[in-house]
Amino acid sequence: MRMRKEHDWLGDLEVPDGLWGIHTQRALQNFPFAGRRVSARIRRALALVKKACAVTNLEIGALPPELGGAIVQAADAVASGQHADAFPLPAQQGGAGTSINMNMNEVLANLALELLGARRGDYGRVSPLDHVNLHQSTNDVFPTAVKLACIGAVRELSAGLVGLQDVLQAQEQKLAAVCERHAWDSHALVTAFVPHIGYERCAELVRRFEAGGGKDWRGFLVAELGQELVDRALTASALMGMGSR
Repeated sequence: MRMRKEHDWLGDLEVPDGLWGIHTQRALQNFPFAGRRVSARIRRALALVKKACAVTNLEIGALPPELGGAIVQAADAVASGQHADAFPLPAQQGGAGTSINMNMNEVLANLALELLGARRGDYGRVSPLDHVNLHQSTNDVFPTAVKLACIGAVRELSAGLVGLQDVLQAQEQKLAAVCERHAWDSHALVTAFVPHIGYERCAELVRRFEAGGGKDWRGFLVAELGQELVDRALTASALMGMGSR
């Protein structure tokens, strides 16, 4: 396996010459847990959040157009389900999502580098932190991604329950007809139910996103990157009718 050397505040580390980088590699060492990886739903949602933030940073002039456009393209690729093998981290870990966020930052940075014709790991040109994670923190983007993933899951469940209700109502009509033929009371044997309404309400409750409302790493409020801008970009990039309120 080809390797490359990357550097962080802790020193140098050899990492596989793929799409993830040194932070992901250290997380693999720190959290050597077997089991399920971070779900595809979370990966897709986080990629959409990163795209929304990149679009907003482009809008306010915080990213050069070519660089920001490459990050947006990279996020689109991950959100579409590509490069799943570049996310090796287990779901069970510490750090409240920091390693997952950095895994995404590194993957998007290296994909953007490839789109720009540069080599992987050339973070002076596209940085996981200074560019992909610009005006963001894990405390903002990861809860937003979780909420976006939950909305998608709730809506899929709701659609499934609507289908189940249709099946039960059809069975109710058949059984009622049988009862009539046998001179039984033709009352409803199976009560139709609408639990999906409750699940839709859950989706409404989680639809306020955090991304854009926090602070950057210097501790100053990022006034330009407000929730309204990021929310608009996130709603547009999600393409799923999941606008926040």
